[in-house]
Amino acid sequence: MNDDLSYRFAPAAGVFLIPGIGEVVIAGGVITLASVGTIIAGNWLYDKIVSYISSHSTPKESISTYYSKKYDIPKKLIDSDGNVKIGSFSQKIKGKTAYKDPKNWIFNR
Repeated sequence: MNDDLSYRFAPAAGVFLIPGIGEVVIAGGVITLASVGTIIAGNWLYDKIVSYISSHSTPKESISTYYSKKYDIPKKLIDSDGNVKIGSFSQKIKGKTAYKDPKNWIFNR
């Protein structure tokens, strides 16, 4: 039974005992383990970052309500995509390149 065991480990022992080859095999193993560890850690970090961004970047309310509160702009001047309705600013201010809406909100072009 000992003879079978020694024959199984003989190739492995030979690889590690031959000068130069054993070092290359060990270095290759370390590089492989480091690569796999880097991939696993990178995937874990990617999942954490995506989870954090998706939970913190989307407003819980409508976009128009969010921008209305953030920039203190009335909701009637913001469309459903969060863009300011420039067409609402129809009254030209004399002597300036600015326009205003009927409620005196001013827009400079």
